[in-house]
Amino acid sequence: MSQKTIFHIDMDAFFASCMQVLRPELKNKPIVISNGLDKSIITAASYQARKYHIKAGMAIFEAKKLCPKIISVKPNMNYISYLSNQIWDYLKTNITDKIEIASIDEAYLDVTDLVLKIDAVKLARKIQAEILQKFNLTCSIGISFNKFVAKMSTGLNKPFGVSLITKNNFEIIQNLDIKKMYGIGSSTVKLLEKTNIKTIKDLANTSDEDIYYLLNKKGLTLKNAAKGLSSDYVDYLTDQYKSISKEITLLNPSYSYDEIEELILVLSKQVSNKLINNNLSAKTIEIKLRYKSPNYYDYQNKNQQTKHKQITLNNYVNDQNVIFSSALTCFYEIYDETKPVTLVGIGVSKLINNKQNWIQLSTDKDQIIDNQQVEQSLVIEDLIFDINKKFSKSIIKKAKDLKKTSR
Repeated sequence: MSQKTIFHIDMDAFFASCMQVLRPELKNKPIVISNGLDKSIITAASYQARKYHIKAGMAIFEAKKLCPKIISVKPNMNYISYLSNQIWDYLKTNITDKIEIASIDEAYLDVTDLVLKIDAVKLARKIQAEILQKFNLTCSIGISFNKFVAKMSTGLNKPFGVSLITKNNFEIIQNLDIKKMYGIGSSTVKLLEKTNIKTIKDLANTSDEDIYYLLNKKGLTLKNAAKGLSSDYVDYLTDQYKSISKEITLLNPSYSYDEIEELILVLSKQVSNKLINNNLSAKTIEIKLRYKSPNYYDYQNKNQQTKHKQITLNNYVNDQNVIFSSALTCFYEIYDETKPVTLVGIGVSKLINNKQNWIQLSTDKDQIIDNQQVEQSLVIEDLIFDINKKFSKSIIKKAKDLKKTSR
């Protein structure tokens, strides 16, 4: 089988950049995405802000110490989602329909056929130029022989960069610090470093027995990726997800109920928008909380510091307020105010595809979902969401949602 050429396209600081496009007065200024309160958590930062070492997971008051002129901006998720859809649709129409949308700001393209006629780097530069001209946004592109290496390549030259990694120069990836490897979290990094695995190449050279002992089957998958052995299949035939999740790691563990609830609001809206973008609805809502381990040497979280709770609804939904209220219900059951929280995540599963204009979810005609109705209701949903976010509580709900939660 011939080797494929895969592009990984990553929009640069997408949430912050979209707000700079929407509000030109913010262009070239250090901005962060948050609700503006000093104790609130930053969910994204512009490259101008990152120059001051400001990043997601940091509190606003901490960012102000690094850059007093930092500007906190509330995200317009409808506009951000709109731009995301426009960019991916443009690539499907003008570059290739072999595109797999990985998230609101990332996609993989199989350009194997295209690079027979044009140099891969020239094609990447062409895509960058067209996105910049049409949407006033920059992106970085990683080029390689499979999806994992393409994604790793993207991070080598951001923002607005192009990186080409072949089997001949794959050592560039292998020489990277293990903490930069996609798919490895901070707790796994600590465990690997403790066993003297400090680079991706170290992982590749670890015996199967040793890595399986440390990380079970996941370890073998990571080792193969470190050796350059990973999937090159771009799934452009279906956009059906098995699950969707968003999470954020707090750089400073939080005891604050209000901070955590605010993050649940933000993550719920992001998950909702991803569902709507992909014409999906979900039936199961899950929340994930990770507490800081009281034992510094508990690298594997054997004391079950990560807590999960899920709820399965009677109907399929993609409404941000239903997701938020459901996640909040789960949150109440697992939250321990005596322990500092280091990570908050929201996930949905049991998904269905809503590609048809009308989908009958039950015999009740009031439970028919239609894409146009969803779009028309976004304004109302945003008002409800903004009020709930202001008061950090789900104090306003739609009548149909009250029925669901009162059963």
